[in-house]
Amino acid sequence: MKRTILATLVLSLFALSIVGCSGEKKVEPTPEPVANTEKPAEGGDEASKEEGGDEAGKEEAGKEEAGKEEAGKEEGGDEAGKEEAPKEEEKPAAKPGEIPFEFPTVATTAKAGEFVLAPPRDWIDKGFEKGGDKQTFIYYSAEVVEPGEVESKLKKIGKEEMIPNSMIIAIPKGEKAKKGDILLTWWQSGSGMKRAIVVGGSDTEPVVRYLDVDLDNPSGLGTKEDTLKPDSFHVLSKDWEAGTSVAIKAGSSYKHGILVSKADGKVLTVGFAGRMSVDNEADVTALPVAPSVKKGDKVWIPFVGSFREAEVQKVDAKIGRVFVKFEFAGKDKEQAIAFGNVATALEGAAPAKVEEAPKAEETPKVDDKKVTLDGVYKGKATGTDGISAEIMLSLKGDNLTGNIKGTRKGGEKFNSGFSGMVKGNAINGAGRNKNTTLSMTGDVRNPKEIRGTITGNVNGVQSKITFTATR
Repeated sequence: MKRTILATLVLSLFALSIVGCSGEKKVEPTPEPVANTEKPAEGGDEASKEEGGDEAGKEEAGKEEAGKEEAGKEEGGDEAGKEEAPKEEEKPAAKPGEIPFEFPTVATTAKAGEFVLAPPRDWIDKGFEKGGDKQTFIYYSAEVVEPGEVESKLKKIGKEEMIPNSMIIAIPKGEKAKKGDILLTWWQSGSGMKRAIVVGGSDTEPVVRYLDVDLDNPSGLGTKEDTLKPDSFHVLSKDWEAGTSVAIKAGSSYKHGILVSKADGKVLTVGFAGRMSVDNEADVTALPVAPSVKKGDKVWIPFVGSFREAEVQKVDAKIGRVFVKFEFAGKDKEQAIAFGNVATALEGAAPAKVEEAPKAEETPKVDDKKVTLDGVYKGKATGTDGISAEIMLSLKGDNLTGNIKGTRKGGEKFNSGFSGMVKGNAINGAGRNKNTTLSMTGDVRNPKEIRGTITGNVNGVQSKITFTATR
């Protein structure tokens, strides 16, 4: 019995000692192996989570997203597509023969090697960009290289370009002129389309006086005689010919234009300050090439682009002028109107209101000696309605650029640039800025001075300006 109790006590003590050893292991854990402490440095996902690696996790996630974004851009993902700005729709190129006006394509009678009158291609293209009614067009001489069905290749100052036939005025070869004939040509000692009357010379090289310029123009061009080259003119003989004058109904008045083309009941004209337009034939009245009028007759004449009523004072057929008198600014005004610009009647027309241009100081005639024109000319300009301005012209070779800026009575300001051509002693140009559209002619009075006239709309008001510029 005693042995049994003793054995039981020994077993109990042995069990307690085992339990005690187990409790010590829980209270004092052994250090972790070195291999375990290096696991987080290897970037394992589980190790990062166990050690609270929030920043490391975010960084990895950011890299993953960036990778996806780059992949999306490379593959044309939706987000990349949204960020691309929409491309501006390109305007379709002009079709052959098309012009910046609603006018049909036409054929031409011009032949290779003949002279024609036409505006530069660059101005036609600018008309497509900003609107034909906002572009100035001046007609210059050119030679036909190759006529086409709706447009033709022309050569101007060594440059070849395609011009729509509807904007080309043909000058056939082989024409002959006699004294008193009205011719369509260009200013051959200068540039730009002009009509002229024959005062002498031969039938193939007539001596003329230009009509499309005021008789008292300060440049002297209105009274100067010029000899035309053979095949450089067309004899105007009937109404509705290209190059003849027309009156275009505009409300209760009429505006002046030179006929360029007529087709399908539409009329294309170039008018005051180089402004072109298309009008219905029913609204256009053709003017006679040589008017049949006498002293005392009531007529309609263009003054600063619009027609007004006047009374004939005398007719000088030798120089192609009808001298008229009309009321202007409350006073009588006399002016010499060119043949071709006189209408005997314009139904329903009302006189246009314009202001008088100051008369320029008399100047000596142009010295025809060859001079060097290149340089910058600066001077003053004055005009209707109290216009006072400064003008700057830069001449280099055949090119003219410049600027005029000033004020009208009341302090209203205006500013316009110029571009054009130089030929011989003559200059010819045009300018436009907002609602100011100007046409300029002039020439060199001596090697260092230019005088000329500017006509057109200044801030929407018809105006006439004279200027003198020196270098």
